[in-house]
Amino acid sequence: MEIWRYLSLALVAVSVVLATALFEVAECRYGDGKQYKNAYAAMMYMGTPRDYEFYVATRVMMRSLVKLDVEADLVVIASMDVPLRWVRALELEDGVKVERVKNMHNPYTNQNNFDDRFKLTMNKLYAWRLVQYERVVMLDSDNLFLQKTDELFQCGDFCAVFINPCIFHTGLFVLKPSVEVFKDMVHELEIGRPNPDGADQGFLSSYFPNLLDMPMFHPPANRTKLDGIFRLPLGYQMDASYYYLKLRWNIPCGPNSVITYPGARWLKPWYWWSWPVLPLGFSWHEQRLKTLGYGAEIPLVLIQSVLYLGIVAITRLARPSLSKLCYRRSDRTFSIYQAGLKFIAIFCILSAYIIPFFLIPAHGSPPCRLEPLPPRLFRPLLDSYQRVPPPIASRHNAVDWHIRSPPVHGVSLVLRRRCESAGSVCLCILLCAVRVDFLH
Repeated sequence: MEIWRYLSLALVAVSVVLATALFEVAECRYGDGKQYKNAYAAMMYMGTPRDYEFYVATRVMMRSLVKLDVEADLVVIASMDVPLRWVRALELEDGVKVERVKNMHNPYTNQNNFDDRFKLTMNKLYAWRLVQYERVVMLDSDNLFLQKTDELFQCGDFCAVFINPCIFHTGLFVLKPSVEVFKDMVHELEIGRPNPDGADQGFLSSYFPNLLDMPMFHPPANRTKLDGIFRLPLGYQMDASYYYLKLRWNIPCGPNSVITYPGARWLKPWYWWSWPVLPLGFSWHEQRLKTLGYGAEIPLVLIQSVLYLGIVAITRLARPSLSKLCYRRSDRTFSIYQAGLKFIAIFCILSAYIIPFFLIPAHGSPPCRLEPLPPRLFRPLLDSYQRVPPPIASRHNAVDWHIRSPPVHGVSLVLRRRCESAGSVCLCILLCAVRVDFLH
């Protein structure tokens, strides 16, 4: 009966966690009716295998700003191919104003050092076209706000943070919207202004080359807006890696207000595998728990929990028989079988997370003409997925069944979700093998 007691306790713990994740969601600020002179803005575009992850990250960031009671509009600059369902969720559930734009051409894609994931980051320049606002704080989706930062709206025409001695970071910067500046930037793109990395950061570094020599921004006590160009204190863009120097935040340059995660893309805080390397990912998930929640993951987590608990129960009930097999030294068949099972499971897990990165096109918008697999083979599968009612928004090994994207992108997305689900099943097989080995 001891085994059933353990299983009951495990089910209770899982239920408590799931209930918390399901019901703890932030208030929506839709319909407050207030008009603001300033805005926090982010951008969204399609064409990478991680579009949905950044969509969730954007919603978490915007809702965290709502919880801080910022006195500004929340704006998302979304390309025309962003799914309408996502746009409606941002507008109706999060109170965000969505500006639809055409993808801006990036003339630097043929550079030797160009990274394809930055192909559409020039859309960030559309922030200068938001002339209905006096100041705009432009943000990347991987920012984690620790406190209110409305004093940034007092900064000048352009303000940014140097997170290293040479190059300022465009994960957060302040700008004064101007149609003239926007047109001039577009012109500089057309004539091929030098750009070290081919992305928005390299272009803006080239466009504002003297920012390092500019004075540091200190908000005036009378809340007046400044003119000119300023450097922002490091506390507005605290690189997550700084935390690990003393395992605490101790940045004397201005308020410790915003954490950013500018490292490798596979170490972004919303991925579970980044936790052992960057434990600050827990801070991001705590923010998500308080804002967006994990409602859409509940069915998948329940299924995986049942599978795992079932494996534990089976191995516990079969323990006497397995123990007898352990002492038969002359019979090596079981050991060989067990080792083979572990090897196959580990290989399948690695394949499930590595192979999709080669199958999925680097950019699905505009639609790629080279199809890695025939879409007609998967059309019934796609149609069946698109008939499923849409859940709330989330992503942690979750299946996004209702994304209506270009065919190649849709097929690849289904393949990726299928691979990740296969990885979860293989993980259960590996746990079973390890559990059998432990019982020996």
